Amino acid sequence: MGKPVKKRYQKPKITVQKLRSGIWGAGGRCLALGTKISSLKGRIAVERLKKNDLVWTVDARGNKMLQPIIRIKKTYVGNSHIICSLFLSDKRQISVSPLHPLFSEQSAVKDLKKGDIYNDAMVIKNEIQFYRSFYTFDILPAGESGAYFANGILLGSTLFRSRHQPCEKSSAPDYFVQ
Repeated sequence: MGKPVKKRYQKPKITVQKLRSGIWGAGGRCLALGTKISSLKGRIAVERLKKNDLVWTVDARGNKMLQPIIRIKKTYVGNSHIICSLFLSDKRQISVSPLHPLFSEQSAVKDLKKGDIYNDAMVIKNEIQFYRSFYTFDILPAGESGAYFANGILLGSTLFRSRHQPCEKSSAPDYFVQ
């Protein structure tokens, strides 16, 4: 009889290839806790915003304007959710669910690769990480674009419905803030 083999647990490595093949965690498509949203009162953590707070958005032509928040969503994602940590060349960065929509493009944050240009900056890195909180958040400002500035980066909203960017239902339960 041989010696027992000791196996050391290794955390599974998650790659973009695995993500594209369908491993998405608990299903949230939103912003990480603490993400700062550009508002009339400065940059405010997404979890502290309330309906009717004024946030910066853009119209269909890209003109910047203030609009009230018309919907806020807090989604329970459990402890197995993953996020993309996106780093841009101008030092802006954000942690967001991989399927969160980009502004004016029919793609998601997960689709950005090193060297891509987004929001007038080059993508330095876009890495997948396990999320260490139980909730993600999203907002929907009034207006024609549904976009907002999160950590200074213009993103689309998962709550925005148009013929170009339909909102998909998450499998995770929703908790709406009224």
